[in-house]
Amino acid sequence: MDVAHDMRYARNQQVAKLFTLDEFLTTQQIESCFSRKASKLQHMTNKYSNEHTKVKNPNWQKTDQLAIYKRSREIELGATENNIS
Repeated sequence: MDVAHDMRYARNQQVAKLFTLDEFLTTQQIESCFSRKASKLQHMTNKYSNEHTKVKNPNWQKTDQLAIYKRSREIELGATENNIS
């Protein structure tokens, strides 16, 4: 069901509309709102995860940098191999 559509027709127990015309949100506005909330939640989750990793592994930054370097080399080598073929 489309939330934007539901807002236009939502009514309370006294059958009065729940939202006025200027309170209606478009589908894009609703999607943007949820996208921002999901992004903030992801950021908070990553921050917690990083904090936890720092406590468990004091060398977490070096480990992450090494993994990124290795992955970038794999990609570079794969691109080189594909260009040679």
